[in-house]
Amino acid sequence: MILLRSLLIVPSLQPKLLEKAARSAADGLMIELEDGVHPSRKAEARTAVAKFLRTAEFGQKEVMVRINSVYGSEGQEDLHELVAAGVLNIMLAEVRGPRDLAIAADLLERAEHASGREINSVGLWSMVETAAAVQNVDAISKMPRLRGLAFGGGDLSCELRVRRIGIGGDRVIWDYPFEHLYAKERVVVAARAAGLKVIDTGWANMHDEDGTRHCARASAQLGFDGSFVISPRQLPPVHGEFTPSERDIEWARKVVAADEEAHAVGETVRVVEGQMTDGPFVRSAYQILERAKEAEARAAALTELQQRALEPAK
Repeated sequence: MILLRSLLIVPSLQPKLLEKAARSAADGLMIELEDGVHPSRKAEARTAVAKFLRTAEFGQKEVMVRINSVYGSEGQEDLHELVAAGVLNIMLAEVRGPRDLAIAADLLERAEHASGREINSVGLWSMVETAAAVQNVDAISKMPRLRGLAFGGGDLSCELRVRRIGIGGDRVIWDYPFEHLYAKERVVVAARAAGLKVIDTGWANMHDEDGTRHCARASAQLGFDGSFVISPRQLPPVHGEFTPSERDIEWARKVVAADEEAHAVGETVRVVEGQMTDGPFVRSAYQILERAKEAEARAAALTELQQRALEPAK
């Protein structure tokens, strides 16, 4: 279980933001080559990202690049240049079915061969942001090279023809996108069945800390590993919700201790804090303790990375 509580969306044509993102507390980075880049600057952005991948230090971050459509020349050029630059993960946007991933995988294999890299060294992530992708998510999740799914609420809202898009405040109903609930749960179930990571849309208003926190809390309860963030300022509330609290850890330790006592006398059930705890509660407790341990290790690694960044160049 490798933590991916946050996936920071990073613009490709702003060097200072790229450098800041590499040193940030984000667990992962998604560098943008698709919608976030004007058509006239695609080649410039691609070259900038390739250079960044070759020179930056990311520590333990999961780094991926969202590319242009593999059905067009820009997306194919993205794959060719990024694979040569050492990219480890590619995010595919506007996926509709497994065929999209099959084509990307074939192009990746050709790019790996051309650059002398080991075949299958580059993984794929799939956005689930179309109605077709939601319907086909089980088949999508079983495709080779796939490492994770990312739910995209904005594009899906357009396809669903909701009354008004709202993933960051100013919502018409409630303060959480319940119109996405069915799709979100389908994506989580498919990801878990296939052993994949799964990331939620997140909150689009970087200045709304309470909204960011509330959205992350709901995502964590639904089973997502983490969510997209658009600014480092969203990392504390997001990480706070996807990291076990002291109360969670205390409960988990009690459950594990009670389970060990039960097994010592040939039993399988114990009561902890007035609640019967058996198999699934015990497994959940171990998951909490594992996540807490990984969060502690990630914090230590981040401190080391940031300290190295402050050291004078030799």
